[in-house]
Amino acid sequence: MHYSCYSKHAELVTSNCNHAHIIHGLPLGKMILLWGPTTALRLYRNRFNNVFSLVSLYSARRYSKNTLTPSGSSQKFQVDTNVKPLSEKVKETTKTTSYFAIILVGLGITGGLVYTVFNELFSGKSPNNIYSKAATRCIEFPQVSDKLGYPISAFGEETRRGRRQHVSHGFYLDKEGHKHIRMKFHLKGTAHSGTAHLDMVETDSGNYEYRFLFVEVDDMFKTVIVIEDNRNKMRSSIQSSDFDLQL
Repeated sequence: MHYSCYSKHAELVTSNCNHAHIIHGLPLGKMILLWGPTTALRLYRNRFNNVFSLVSLYSARRYSKNTLTPSGSSQKFQVDTNVKPLSEKVKETTKTTSYFAIILVGLGITGGLVYTVFNELFSGKSPNNIYSKAATRCIEFPQVSDKLGYPISAFGEETRRGRRQHVSHGFYLDKEGHKHIRMKFHLKGTAHSGTAHLDMVETDSGNYEYRFLFVEVDDMFKTVIVIEDNRNKMRSSIQSSDFDLQL
């Protein structure tokens, strides 16, 4: 009788009241006494499901908030508005290309000058190198040093500025197509002065060999000192009268 009274009371409560407010905080044993085992277990299970749903909803909202606004601050997106027009980009590209071309031209000119200077000073076939070797041979030749008087200096033609560094020389081809170089320079010793004359021909190997090298002394007899003469050994189709080089 007592149990049925509680059952009727439970039915009245479940039909007219919100179970969530009635069962909040009640232990399971008291709920069984009030509404019976079946109803109590159902209500208790619903209370547990409601609590789990609230916890899940709270966790989902918190995760969403942290994702959208990390560290409690809203993200700010910056858009780059410094966009150059196409015409300005084309001008900058053209300017860069022009500078690059100027640099390449400058490097080419510099390389050409370096090659020219190197070839003039250090090449064995350069006029400057030929002059240096010929002057050394003349100065060290015994008859020349005896006639001119030691020490002997060698120099080129005197310019308007008083310099004597320019050595008269010229290139020509003989009838067989061989390349020649003809040169003259001056010698001065303690006794006399003289003029050295040379002619060299380029051989098949690309080197120059003497056709002749002699010194004409500036004395009353115009003495000629022959240092080297290979004109009879070399078969050249050019004669001394066929070519008149203005030296």
